[in-house]
Amino acid sequence: MLADPMDDDGSHTAPADIADVDDIALLTAAWMNERAAPALLPFQHGPLARLREMIAVQEETLDSMESEDVTDADFIRSVCLLELDRVKFVIQAYLRTRLHKAEQKTMAILDSTDSRMCLSDAELAYAERFNDIVNESYQQAFLLDSLPPSLQSLNDPEIIGSLDLQKAVFVRVQKDIGDLLLPNGDTIDMAKGKMYLLRYNLVKDMLAIDLLNPLESSEKRSHKLKRLVQSPNSFFMDVKCSGCFQITTVFSHAQTVVICGGCATVLSQPTGGRARLTEGSSYRRKQN
Repeated sequence: MLADPMDDDGSHTAPADIADVDDIALLTAAWMNERAAPALLPFQHGPLARLREMIAVQEETLDSMESEDVTDADFIRSVCLLELDRVKFVIQAYLRTRLHKAEQKTMAILDSTDSRMCLSDAELAYAERFNDIVNESYQQAFLLDSLPPSLQSLNDPEIIGSLDLQKAVFVRVQKDIGDLLLPNGDTIDMAKGKMYLLRYNLVKDMLAIDLLNPLESSEKRSHKLKRLVQSPNSFFMDVKCSGCFQITTVFSHAQTVVICGGCATVLSQPTGGRARLTEGSSYRRKQN
């Protein structure tokens, strides 16, 4: 619960909830996933940007409340400050978790193209600078210059290491996914609410999906009731008759034969799903 702007009558009211509660929930889930996953997950650019903007606006609102004589203003302000601290804690914990992972496997992350793409610009700059400092420390501490040239490089695969993608992790399914094929040929039902203990590499691609910004291609393949925003597959379209060129509005999944009102030419025929247009006819999808 954060502060609302001042009402028209000059008073402040404590809101029941905040508009960006989904971003907070998403970032909290991303933080928990980061703590459990052995590899870096994609950086949550959208939620972080929106939450930072929201915090800036709320802090301005709270500052304006200090100079106003409003009933219960101190109480409202204290509650809103507590909630601001909670949001800031989630942001800091998420970022610190990612930086800690980057510090533990810096060379392996920088050596992997996929891992580098999961870093934000600031995190990438931090990791590269941290790696440079570590390399300089090794040079000074172990006098690498005095070793044979073949032993001076820190880019040896045994030194760089690799991310443990075979690590076992607990997985709680947030939405119905279907069957998941296991290495031994068996399948498990990835139904919403179920929990499994699986190797990370079996589910890492699922964690890489931004649930608030899904790919358009994946949304089209999803059932209309399981999309981020439920939407029908059907639509209305303007169909131009190939005979008289008259335009008729036709439903994409029409269950009856549609005839042109100008020349009685059949425009579409039902198929049980999407209607089939008569050859030679052209159409344009109507915009909402």
